Amino acid sequence: MVRIYPGLLSKVGLTPLHRNMSFENFVINKRNKKVYEISKEYSSNPEGFLYLYGKPGCGKTHLTVSILKSLHPVRYPKNVLAEKERQLRDMIEYYEMIKGMKEEAERNREFFENGQWQFRPAKALFLKSFHYTTEISSYAGYEAKSKMDYINSLMNYDCIALDDFGMENFTDSVKHYFYMLIDEFYTGRKPMIITSNRSIVEINKIIPGIASRLAEGMIIHLDDIDHRINKERNQ
Repeated sequence: MVRIYPGLLSKVGLTPLHRNMSFENFVINKRNKKVYEISKEYSSNPEGFLYLYGKPGCGKTHLTVSILKSLHPVRYPKNVLAEKERQLRDMIEYYEMIKGMKEEAERNREFFENGQWQFRPAKALFLKSFHYTTEISSYAGYEAKSKMDYINSLMNYDCIALDDFGMENFTDSVKHYFYMLIDEFYTGRKPMIITSNRSIVEINKIIPGIASRLAEGMIIHLDDIDHRINKERNQ
């Protein structure tokens, strides 16, 4: 199957720092190999929550970006497929009837037979946690409808990544904003990857309702060194 990148790279929200990250250039060692394998498996069939936690610089964001960049294309629903098939068959028949358009008819027939038209690129979003709170709090007062409209727009993605969750000052309003988002993804059974420096036990002490929902997914501890600090020391 065709991967979604680089065609949708700019639409995913990756910064220049993150755009070159992939499974191919992730440095595997004994401490991160299992998490690497789990991340690759999740990318092929993302379901529910994947909560990656560990100290800064251990590779959580690198693996998260790699997952988004490896998502499989999504098959169109049956009603859309039926219409696409009709259009393609009509186009092939049209070109076959026109003199000198044999090659064009053959090209469309090959496209029809390889089945790629049955799939669309996966829609993914990389969202820094503080960007989310900044955006949702920008709606004046407690305009619940406007805030839910924003959250519903995030639900339209096939998978989103919430990066650096837990770095915020957890005021009551911030707790509420995160609960709104995570509860919608939980009840809607939509996949979400969350990275954090905090363990799920720590999150449970702050927002137990969120921790309980995340606990139904995969909670993975990336127990590795801070590679950014280690790199500086070795230079």
